[in-house]
Amino acid sequence: MVEKLHLDLWASGLRWAARSVGAVLAALVAGVFVGNLLNGTALADAARMQAAEWVLALALAAMIAGSLAAWRWELVGGAVTCGSALAFILITSALIQQFRIRPVEAAFVLVGALFMLSEWLDPGGEA
Repeated sequence: MVEKLHLDLWASGLRWAARSVGAVLAALVAGVFVGNLLNGTALADAARMQAAEWVLALALAAMIAGSLAAWRWELVGGAVTCGSALAFILITSALIQQFRIRPVEAAFVLVGALFMLSEWLDPGGEA
């Protein structure tokens, strides 16, 4: 019983760490997007975007959607967050022909991994 309680506490801590970091990342990305909309550059840039850039935009949207969905469905949301962040990393690395992980991308991978780990430690834990 003590061991189960110990795992529940770890899972809860990981879950709330993932939620906190995920919410901050989503707010930052949304803030940049809204700022560009208000500045008028987002729509002008969207008209000039190439196919790879649209795929990157979709991957970024999937990272945000996954981190928000993971508040309710940790395993699925975490997997979507990790998968789309890894896809973003691989696509940008292919475009610049050099493997590179930026801090925001690494943070999204971490968020997804923390959500999945918390679900693994405490399946069906707090919603």
